[in-house]
Amino acid sequence: MLSVVADQTVYTIDGDDGLTALNAQTGEHRWQTALDRDLDDTEPVGVSGGIINDQLLVATRGRLYSFSTAGGSERWQRKLPGHVSSISTTVVPDRQIGLIDFTHGQKYYIIAVTAESGEIKWRDSVLRGGGRGLAVFDDHVYVTGTSKTGEEVLRCLEIATGELIWQQG
Repeated sequence: MLSVVADQTVYTIDGDDGLTALNAQTGEHRWQTALDRDLDDTEPVGVSGGIINDQLLVATRGRLYSFSTAGGSERWQRKLPGHVSSISTTVVPDRQIGLIDFTHGQKYYIIAVTAESGEIKWRDSVLRGGGRGLAVFDDHVYVTGTSKTGEEVLRCLEIATGELIWQQG
């Protein structure tokens, strides 16, 4: 489930599919809005999120959303390819992008989206379903996982374009 803390606010999702903002010090309710996820799905639903300036990015198994941190109004949403089996969100505020990494079928995907509109800047799907998450440093995105040949690798991608800089076994 989602638990993000920023600017004295805790953002969380309750059992009724409500995205809620609470004062981090007092627990006082600030706002709540619905995500409209498919709650009939019997598989565990992962939710991930992060803050970029005045918006909260929330990734679920089927959609990526952007909400205003001030009042919870939805700014945009984007459909993800089917139901993903795992999902994680990394925000890069100084670049104004969110990096969403997820496993769908036998592939591990990374998509970079602009915070303002949700436009996809680039995507990478070279690794198999064994992707293990990513890290960001300076202009680089580092990702580990299993290559198509079955080798464990570390890949370094350019953050602005997603181009491969190097890959090591």
